[in-house]
Amino acid sequence: MLREAGLVDVEQQAQRRIYRLRTEPLADLDEWLAPYRALWQGRLAALHTEVARGRRERRAT
Repeated sequence: MLREAGLVDVEQQAQRRIYRLRTEPLADLDEWLAPYRALWQGRLAALHTEVARGRRERRAT
């Protein structure tokens, strides 16, 4: 599956197969995910703030 997706190269040596990770497709994926990562980082930071606020309120009561 990884070979079909272009994420690995395969070299056969006698009875063994040597797999090498191709970083170019992963770099493309990372670039495509960047806007979503930025969106989720902001949302997760806000969630963290709310969770911390709830913990402080429970301790205060």
